[in-house]
Amino acid sequence: MKPSRFSRDYYKIMRRRRVNLMLFILLIISIFYFFGDRIFALMNINIKIPKISFNFPKIEKKAEEKKQENNSNQPSNQTVPEDRVEYKKVEYTKADGKIIEILIDASTNKIFKLNDTSERTNYVIDKSKDFIVFDDIKAGQILMCDVNGNIAEISQDYYRSKSLNKNLYRKDILKYKPEYIWAAKPFITNDNRVIYISQLPYFKSTAEFYLWSYDLNKKETKRIGTLGTDKLELIEYMGYEGTNLKIKVGNAIYKLSIGSNKLSK
Repeated sequence: MKPSRFSRDYYKIMRRRRVNLMLFILLIISIFYFFGDRIFALMNINIKIPKISFNFPKIEKKAEEKKQENNSNQPSNQTVPEDRVEYKKVEYTKADGKIIEILIDASTNKIFKLNDTSERTNYVIDKSKDFIVFDDIKAGQILMCDVNGNIAEISQDYYRSKSLNKNLYRKDILKYKPEYIWAAKPFITNDNRVIYISQLPYFKSTAEFYLWSYDLNKKETKRIGTLGTDKLELIEYMGYEGTNLKIKVGNAIYKLSIGSNKLSK
């Protein structure tokens, strides 16, 4: 029965009827979609109802979103800028009054580098970065600093002269001969030694340089051999070639093998 158009609920009733009609139609369609094959089979009607697939268009991501997504999937190779890393600073005043700084990374507790505004300090950091070795040429010292900031001398402050049968002390030699090179240019070898340059065992003004070593395990100092020059600036460590450390002296190349206390060419 159709309601009167002048009825107060006319439009509400008609809207409800339309909704009910649509729901009924959707119900019939759903029944035939899911169970149509069975119904027609029971009625001996051979009709195949095609399955409906809904292909929604892909929405392309914005270029910026793609970039952010790709970046989030990539491993980060970024390093923290040096000026943002926190360092522990160890200061040391050299005999010439210059102050050097040893920087230790506070997060890793490893030696980072040595700062010297005068650029007159020769140093080398161990591969493990647990300690650094540097020289104080005016004082005639080779020093070692660990990650705890402890600084200790590893060069000797005297030389035992067999011919004179007495100890000759560094402080006395440098007092009357301040330009004398007692110890300089350290290098850490692959067999846990620190080698360095010295004019010992001779005290002439033009005394040529010798290679010395300090064994970090045995705490022993030994003279290795002459380098055939009296000019410190000509001596350069070239690194390892196999088991041999190459030392360049002018145009000559000397070699120090692992475990050896002799130089060869």
